[in-house]
Amino acid sequence: MGESNLIFPCKFRDRYGRNVEIRPYREGDFDQLLDMYDRFEPKAEAQGLPPAEKGVRDNWVKGILQGDWHVIVWVDDKLAGQAAFFDMGGGRAEWGIFIHQDYQAAGIGTVLSSLGRVWGAALGLTAAWLVVDTCNERAISVFRKSGYRIKGRMDMEVDMDSALNAEHGQLIRGELAIPDSASFAAIVDELPLSLPAESKPCLFINFNFERRQAPNLLDCACPIVTYRSSLTKSSCQRSGLLDESFAAVIEAPTANFASAAAWHDQGYLANLLLAGAGVTTDAMSERRIGAPDAPGFVDVHKHALRSLGATLSAARLLVETPARVAFNPCGGQHEAAPDRAFRQCYINDSALAVQYLTAKGLRVLYLDLDAHHGEVLQKSFENNPNALTCSFYEAGIPPGATGSASDIERFFGDGRPGGHVDVPLPANTNDELYRLAFESVAPVLAGRFRPDIVVAQISADTIAADNTSKMCLTCGGYSEILAMIPSLAPKALFIGGNAGSPDIIARSYALAWSALTRDYFNSISRENGGPPVRMCPPDLLSGAFISEETIPLSPEIFSRNCDCVKDVLYSLRKSNPMLR
Repeated sequence: MGESNLIFPCKFRDRYGRNVEIRPYREGDFDQLLDMYDRFEPKAEAQGLPPAEKGVRDNWVKGILQGDWHVIVWVDDKLAGQAAFFDMGGGRAEWGIFIHQDYQAAGIGTVLSSLGRVWGAALGLTAAWLVVDTCNERAISVFRKSGYRIKGRMDMEVDMDSALNAEHGQLIRGELAIPDSASFAAIVDELPLSLPAESKPCLFINFNFERRQAPNLLDCACPIVTYRSSLTKSSCQRSGLLDESFAAVIEAPTANFASAAAWHDQGYLANLLLAGAGVTTDAMSERRIGAPDAPGFVDVHKHALRSLGATLSAARLLVETPARVAFNPCGGQHEAAPDRAFRQCYINDSALAVQYLTAKGLRVLYLDLDAHHGEVLQKSFENNPNALTCSFYEAGIPPGATGSASDIERFFGDGRPGGHVDVPLPANTNDELYRLAFESVAPVLAGRFRPDIVVAQISADTIAADNTSKMCLTCGGYSEILAMIPSLAPKALFIGGNAGSPDIIARSYALAWSALTRDYFNSISRENGGPPVRMCPPDLLSGAFISEETIPLSPEIFSRNCDCVKDVLYSLRKSNPMLR
């Protein structure tokens, strides 16, 4: 594998805030490399390396440089380390890492161990092997967290190895096969799922996130690294909303890059993989990985692929089972474009779910209820005859957002397949006005388009307690809107998405699940002689930020907003034959 702008240089900051750069060794680096090893202290030696005697040590360095592939590490303007692969035959190679003692315990070895697995796969290796001193418990722990396992122990050393992911190698080399519609559907249909013995009408897709897997992630305001799923599940369980008589909890598998490549650019995914190894590349800025609204962090790709696996599993289960409703609280990465991240979205599970369902021959009505305009899916499926997208959003956020009620695709009237409808709503839209807009648009579209399934992105950022928009829905009003959706099509897939407070989101999504499954819950309750369930279980409405009462607006604001919503609806009906 040669040097490329995609892979090198790899940069990051160590635990002390120093700038670290990893790049291939060049002949001009030889003297500085010798100097680094000359400054190694005896206490830093491992397995007798580097040799203590100067002449022997110089020859040892020259021997390393005869290895199959190696990189050097710079910290600020100092050469601080080296790593190299040594071919062992049979697709295996030793991955040797040497960090000068002045720069140890700074996270550099952790990054190199992760990169070794990526680069090894890119070199075509099937396994990487390394040797660690038995006393070096810190290094052993680092390597184990990076995916290496202990293979054997001797008196002086620990053998560790790691199976490498061939898909990662293909991605880095730009050789990953891009699946067509049929291949993509086949990939999704092979996701490992554990199904309940008895079919259930309602499926809750669980996405476990364990803090020990990535202890630093809670500092990131990113929806795929929160406890939303577990918090939502706990809230639902406390309220009796996961009764086994009508609901099943499905543990979501992790998707692979091949499924993501059905829609995302391969170069973008390769950069996401490297970001997950803890580094940045020059190409990442163009892909917006590491931007303030899309931070790069260790294992970002793993969490994004798990989110994708949850949503695709939900879509597949609705296709293959009698289930009517499926919900993935940890999805909805609807603003990720094929070649870039955006607004805390990395892999667009919403788009890939629609793509999978249409590949199965289903007509999909996609409803985007996020406070931000669903522009990406709108553009992606406007020429797909089996997809109709409709976005309800706060007008003007973010600044420069596209989409307006006067710019509407004319469905079927101009010979174009598919299409979209934009419903921009004013700031401070409350329950009453949002319901007016939704009831005037969504049921009419569904009646004309006759979808087989509704896919709904149901971010809770329209709720007044969320500070990412100026929408003023109550949790009860939000739930009432969602309760209308299952009636629009024989089946419905709901995808959560939002980066607000996990507690607010979890309660909101529990209320959403209550609304989506109310009819099934009530049927069971009636059979058992019980009363019907309330729209909003009382225990989910506790807390100062949640109220069943409509948030009051001044008469002037309400009147202005009412006129604005009516103008939007007038423009929609005038421009779109489907809404007349």
